[in-house]
Amino acid sequence: MDREFFDKWLPRINSVYKELQELILTNLVMINEHPAPTFKESGRSKIFCERANAANNLTQCGIDEMGNGVGILPGKEPDKNILVVSHLDTHFAETYDHRVSIQPLSISGVGVADNGLGCAVNAALPVFFEKLDYRPNANIIFMGSSRSLGSGDLAGLQFFLDQGKRQIDCGICLEALELGRISHTSHGVLRGSLTYKSRPERRHNEGTGALYYLTEIINDLLAYPLPSRPKTVISLTSIRAGHAFNRTATEGNLNLEIRSEDSDIIRELSDFISDLADEYSSKTDAEITFQRLSVRMPGGIPYRSELVRSTRTILEWLDVQPQIYPSRSELAALIVRGIPSVTVGLTRGKNTDSSDESVYLDLLEKGICQLLLLLLETDRRSA
Repeated sequence: MDREFFDKWLPRINSVYKELQELILTNLVMINEHPAPTFKESGRSKIFCERANAANNLTQCGIDEMGNGVGILPGKEPDKNILVVSHLDTHFAETYDHRVSIQPLSISGVGVADNGLGCAVNAALPVFFEKLDYRPNANIIFMGSSRSLGSGDLAGLQFFLDQGKRQIDCGICLEALELGRISHTSHGVLRGSLTYKSRPERRHNEGTGALYYLTEIINDLLAYPLPSRPKTVISLTSIRAGHAFNRTATEGNLNLEIRSEDSDIIRELSDFISDLADEYSSKTDAEITFQRLSVRMPGGIPYRSELVRSTRTILEWLDVQPQIYPSRSELAALIVRGIPSVTVGLTRGKNTDSSDESVYLDLLEKGICQLLLLLLETDRRSA
């Protein structure tokens, strides 16, 4: 990427951003205030498409069979396709208050950082291209993906890619946080659930119950000799069991996530946990099972690739320090199919993954400049 190209487009993007700030905030309020726990994104997907259709330059914009919102800005070369994807779903149930609070320097609310703002900006991108009076070389596909988080296992994006209706040449995964991030590799990830259930014919026996045996399994997991290289982490994400002081827990559930840079270690740990479940089932009055909710293998594109190099250069010219770290998001689905892709962030925030999470507005302009410059440069190279 050359400096002349950067200097040509940056003032124009800054000018359009100031014109469209209100549109972005409106998008965020309308999208974020529709709850979208995984598998229940239909309302948010509909709003995403309605907001993307505020532009007059899309040839298609609608919801597919998996609930993805998809809009297409046609390019001069119909066989070239660039995908911009942001996940629609959140970790928060419909019972949470999803209203958004806009302050002079920040926006707060359930799910604004993951990933309400990312979806709001993605839905505004067609209008940015219209205001910039730019017709791309490649088709640019704007997508709000469904069923991404947890047991959704990127099902929305995987469905879209597996349909094969359009061959994707390059992907940009859009997250609200963190400005400066460049994720060009994806960790291997195993997400699973251990379930303890007392056998009905033996429930009259007091026993030690679900909490005791799930704790024993946790101890065995923590004692497993994890390698420092390749880096591997076992994360215990939740445990549920019991409901009263004077009752032994007859049912329980332990959710966990394993991340590793090595696919063989992912497989070894998966087999080890499955064997643990069988072992404890054989010596207790309960049935203990291990369910693999999702498995992704590690991968990525080289640090020196043109896409990563352009992303780094843009950030440096915007006076933003690049932060390189792996992703666990939509990037994995693109990389496993050999599609050159990166994940980038739009701003910074606080209280992430809580009901009062916030994103900062003062950094958003740089985040959007980064995104549009990267799209323009990627499109230029596709010609």
